Amino acid sequence: MGIDFSKINKRYIGSLIIIPIIISLILGGMFLKIVMFTITILSLIEFSNVFMKKNLKINICLLIFFAIIYYILGIEYINILVLLFLLVLLCFLLDYKNHIIDISLSFIAVFYIVIPFSFIFILSEINNYLPWIVFLCAWTTDTMAYVIGKNFGRHKLIERISPNKTIEGFAGGVISCIIVIVLYGTIFMDKLDIPIINLILLSFIIGVIGQIGDLIASSIKRFVDIKNFSNLIPGHGGILDRFDSILLISIVVFIYSQIFI
Repeated sequence: MGIDFSKINKRYIGSLIIIPIIISLILGGMFLKIVMFTITILSLIEFSNVFMKKNLKINICLLIFFAIIYYILGIEYINILVLLFLLVLLCFLLDYKNHIIDISLSFIAVFYIVIPFSFIFILSEINNYLPWIVFLCAWTTDTMAYVIGKNFGRHKLIERISPNKTIEGFAGGVISCIIVIVLYGTIFMDKLDIPIINLILLSFIIGVIGQIGDLIASSIKRFVDIKNFSNLIPGHGGILDRFDSILLISIVVFIYSQIFI
């Protein structure tokens, strides 16, 4: 059987998206904020477009406006509450015929996309080394779950949602996440100041949560009957296809930072 080099080349080209992310994680500050904001906007557009296939209309302009204001004002909870109130109010005012499901999807987009992505930048303000935990876990779990599942997978995880995912791959992804995050935490122990036992527990949780995030994205795609959220990244699909696990992982790491750091 011959090798399809065109597909391989596309995947390599698509992988270049990791470069600005790594640079932004290293530089932090406004550069990271701009990168995460860009990813947020592209994700919102993808999220809106896929639901149009089911004739569910999300007011993308309103969501982008929310994202802009949210990124400007910051994480203060009073700002979130005020902006959410304005969001639902404007939904009714701009289109009084809008279905309750359409409005609900706008709320989901805020909590599923806008806020989780913003946590990456917020984590960097707490400790520059925290966002790396999010991305290292996501990249390791996704890669190893695929590799182990493909080579050793025998038992389907949730076939009706994601036929290719296996229990073996799921477990392999979690174990790999624990190994990488504990290794990372050990190397940068003086920077992170997170006890090893906490790292093990945290990496186990986010290793599981990250794959749940992937399953949620898969269920959305099955609902709207699509393979990928878009074709923005050659060989990889869309932004949400690449960052689905990061959305939930960032929430867990943020909660951890608020409790223990």
